[in-house]
Amino acid sequence: MDFATIKTALLKGGKYLTFDDVIADVQLIWDNCKTYNMAGSEIYKLAEYMEKLSKRTIQRFRSAHGFAQAPA
Repeated sequence: MDFATIKTALLKGGKYLTFDDVIADVQLIWDNCKTYNMAGSEIYKLAEYMEKLSKRTIQRFRSAHGFAQAPA
C-alpha cells in the first residue's frame, strides 16, 4: 500500500466505505514499512514516528469532527 494508491481510491470513489477503511490502509503503509525494513534502520524509525504522528492527527480529527473512536 502507498499514499498514491489511497489518493487514487479516494478520487475514484467506491473503495472506501468508511473513514476507518481509509485509516486501515494508512496503517498498512506503516506496517509494511516495519515489516520490510530492518528494525532500527532509518526507514523503520521514520515509519514508527509517522505512525505515532498519524495516530495523534487522526485522533484530533475524530474529536473535532464527531467521528466515533476506532475499535482497539
